[in-house]
Amino acid sequence: KVYADSDTLNDNGFDDLEFTDGLNIIMINGMRRWQNPDSRITPYVGGGIGIAYPHVDVTSPNGFRTFGYQFTGPAATIIAGASYEINDQWSVFGEYKGTYSMNDADLAGGESLETNIITNAINLGVSFSF
Repeated sequence: KVYADSDTLNDNGFDDLEFTDGLNIIMINGMRRWQNPDSRITPYVGGGIGIAYPHVDVTSPNGFRTFGYQFTGPAATIIAGASYEINDQWSVFGEYKGTYSMNDADLAGGESLETNIITNAINLGVSFSF
């Protein structure tokens, strides 16, 4: 989710300004893995392009409320990480994922909202292969 802080709300007269239900990103990604038969560690990198599809929830200073999903603009992501093979079926992984989206939302009452959002994540997990 993305929320405007109280300073942004107060400075612009908004009662509510958020992308609820997540900043949804629809992507096409490509990955490159470097497998080494002599090592249990497999590093990888990836990237992708797509579109942002957030749930726009805004109450404007003029009293109009915008509440719904919108395609708001292009997005891109980068990924870098490594997995460690425990055995033939189980592995653990750690990765960094950064996503950038350009968002131009149409608001009720003929207004618009433009913002660029960068998100960063460190992901850790367990994988099972079958």
